[in-house]
Amino acid sequence: METPRLSEDRRFPWRWLVALVPLVMLVHEAHEFAHTLTGRLACGRWAERDFNRWSIGACDSWLPIAGGPLFSYLLMAAGALLAMRAGRTGRWLAVGLIFAANPLARAVTAASGHGDEMLVARNWAGAGVDPALLHAATAGLVLVLCAGALAVAWRALGGLARRPAVFAAGLVAGIAITGPVLPMLNRLLEAGNLAMSMAGAPLLVHLFTLASAVGVLASLPWLAHPLPDGKGPEPLRAGGRTTVR
Repeated sequence: METPRLSEDRRFPWRWLVALVPLVMLVHEAHEFAHTLTGRLACGRWAERDFNRWSIGACDSWLPIAGGPLFSYLLMAAGALLAMRAGRTGRWLAVGLIFAANPLARAVTAASGHGDEMLVARNWAGAGVDPALLHAATAGLVLVLCAGALAVAWRALGGLARRPAVFAAGLVAGIAITGPVLPMLNRLLEAGNLAMSMAGAPLLVHLFTLASAVGVLASLPWLAHPLPDGKGPEPLRAGGRTTVR
């Protein structure tokens, strides 16, 4: 059996990391839109939102709370499935989808006892369940789901000499990008910039979502082909480890 070895190409895929920026922002906006859309469908009205908060007032349904995380986990699952089926260049896009769903933030938030998942769990469980047990069960489920997607992402990057650095950069990309950007955008809203509401969201939110979508389309070649010569992770092989020739 041939011993697996890392690629001799030690370039870091900077173009892929740059392309993650609009993808992360678009996925974040899609996550928030999932909240407001399910509010419209389940409660008969749009949830009101800014760039990182939403509310819908009195509504008996838990679906608006679940809509956002459900979208994020479906995106992680889609990225994981693509990573297991795609060729070299498709794996860059697949791993990008997993990281853009921000699994690190989902896991950390759930572990701290906050976030959409905890709200959904409390709605399902009611008042008779031990809060500590509910927290442990919910955080454990979130950690399993996120860890599973991240394990696929790690394996999909097999054969890259810079795999640890690429994985670490992708892992923190969601928090590093949205962390400084969203408060800045909310300050613009608080100052009254393009704050008129449409379908539950200020006009500035819709314009930013459109700009993010344009950015994803423009950077898609970098997301799929980050290295100029098209090199990337080797396809995964059933029953064996990746070998780079």
